[in-house]
Amino acid sequence: MALKVLREIIAENDHFTLETVDVLMHPLLARKKGIRMIPAIMVDDEKLSGFLLKRDKIEDFLAQQMAAKEGKK
Repeated sequence: MALKVLREIIAENDHFTLETVDVLMHPLLARKKGIRMIPAIMVDDEKLSGFLLKRDKIEDFLAQQMAAKEGKK
């Protein structure tokens, strides 16, 4: 469900690009990135993860990340 929502959001918004990693095929990369639960969404070093990531929670997380990036400029 999270992947479907992310794909919809990315299609509507050009501020983000989507990269998926199969953590079963690349467990060392997941560990290196600090991914302990799937699904997980990562923007820079910030992570959102949980068993049920609903659209509003994902959108809030991405909005916070965009605001943080704007604040750094």
